Amino acid sequence: MTLHELVAEVSQLARRTSTVMHGFPDARVVPQGEEEGESIASARPAARQEAENSLLEQITACATVDDLRRLWATNQNAFSDPVVMDAWKARGRALAGS
Repeated sequence: MTLHELVAEVSQLARRTSTVMHGFPDARVVPQGEEEGESIASARPAARQEAENSLLEQITACATVDDLRRLWATNQNAFSDPVVMDAWKARGRALAGS
């Protein structure tokens, strides 16, 4: 690889890492090694559970249907989880009925 190609590759890797880190607020870089598989496997459920709980709290805190819509618009990927989607729908029904 030429120096130019190496710099371009490292630059792309840095941008991708930055994108991932900004997309997942609790993300962290895991060093390569044998323990990598264990670290990722043990950290992923806890991080996902924490994010899910945070979103469920935000859904409960929404005071209007418009608040719920804004929450959905800013967190669309999280709504692929059936638990989150069910909570969002239930809160929407509760707000519409009151």
